[in-house]
Amino acid sequence: MSFSQTKNYLLIYLAAFFCFYACQLQDEIVSTDQSIRLGFSRDTVKFDTILTQTKSQTRRLIVYNTNKNAVVIRNIRLATPQSPFSLIINGEISNEKNNLRLLGGDSILILVTAKLPEKNQNLPSLVRDSILFETNSNQQHVKLWAWGQDVKRISKSVISTPVVWDNSRPYFVSDTLRIVTGGSLQITEGATVYMSPNATFLVQGKMMMQGSAEKPVLFTGTRNDEGYQNLAGQWNGIVFTQDSKGADLVYAQIRNANFGLYVGIPDNDTLPDVTIRNSVIENMLVTGIIAFNSDILIQNSLISNCLDKTFDARYGGNYTLQHCTLANYRGTIQKQPSIRLQNFLTYTTNNGTERTDEAPLFVRLENSIVWGDLEDEIEVTNKAAIASRLVFRNNLLRTAKPNEYGSNNQNSNAFNFPLFENIGKQKFSLQAKSPAIDRGVNLGISNDIKGKARDAKPDMGAYEK
Repeated sequence: MSFSQTKNYLLIYLAAFFCFYACQLQDEIVSTDQSIRLGFSRDTVKFDTILTQTKSQTRRLIVYNTNKNAVVIRNIRLATPQSPFSLIINGEISNEKNNLRLLGGDSILILVTAKLPEKNQNLPSLVRDSILFETNSNQQHVKLWAWGQDVKRISKSVISTPVVWDNSRPYFVSDTLRIVTGGSLQITEGATVYMSPNATFLVQGKMMMQGSAEKPVLFTGTRNDEGYQNLAGQWNGIVFTQDSKGADLVYAQIRNANFGLYVGIPDNDTLPDVTIRNSVIENMLVTGIIAFNSDILIQNSLISNCLDKTFDARYGGNYTLQHCTLANYRGTIQKQPSIRLQNFLTYTTNNGTERTDEAPLFVRLENSIVWGDLEDEIEVTNKAAIASRLVFRNNLLRTAKPNEYGSNNQNSNAFNFPLFENIGKQKFSLQAKSPAIDRGVNLGISNDIKGKARDAKPDMGAYEK
């Protein structure tokens, strides 16, 4: 390399060094200009309805210095001293921070949570506060809004007498609630029951959900903010044991649990021990309904988006499903059919030996839609030594074995064949060109899942177009 080339490289290096150093000096210059204002990622941090005395989800607020020079934020704090909101400012848990240096073009992150106090009122109430910022004598603020809902808290409860839950306030069940033999629970229209993680409804007595089309009874997890509305596995589920009789679920919505209903009521008759009408069971981490040698009647109901099964009948039983939609779209997560019907149960006893028990199985499926993203969404596995009978009539089935279920059912493996309104948004009503329209038979069921009147040629599934 010649001397002149070396000289040129040196000059370029020195120019780059001085440019970098000058930029560093500029960043180190702290502006006191009173016209400087901070930028914010949002002007209001909002929370969806929060159950009082329950910590909210975290919200993010980014604070920007859009100027070329550094500034000193003299004070960041909550406007209300005893605020129900809490802050983490730049990684530090504190509701106030002083003299925070922010370089030109840089930003800081503030995390906001809320835990609202009880107000002893039925309707939700709006709680407001602000985060205040003072920079070079300039005052700025970001608003904080949260709706708080008081609840009736249920903990370690045993129901042994007739009890009624109304819709004046939601109920918050924090652990296992037991309805023992002789006890009953009637839940009236419009009531909401929030179930905490791992909470279970254990029904040994009688349970009745008496919702309406306009005001259904809702069972769901405690989180209803963004990202949790359709999240499975937020609580355990509802269990009916062998002593339970006469359960009647009308216009009920059971959502976001590990399983919807676990029914184990073996007896010597075929009278329904659990009746489900005009109801929705959706977003289950495992199964919508799992039943062991029980008697269940399901009409005008939707069971959807369960990671394993929508309906799992094990060890026999007597099951009637009429005008039901069982729709399971799970992508590549689960490769097993969403409906299982079998008349036996294999299990391991306490002494480690394997045992198989068998019981008669009778399934009547009428005017229903069974669909999903697999080529075959129905699995039937029966022991020949024990009685089993399947009566499938006027259904739209996704199955690779249509001849096994009778000639009066429809079958196609074409993608999205039922023409549901919007699978992604979990809307399973029918589009105008659905092949399920007017293809049912009159079963004497006058209304659909929404209370809409069915005509003389009813549609298959839970929804009447």
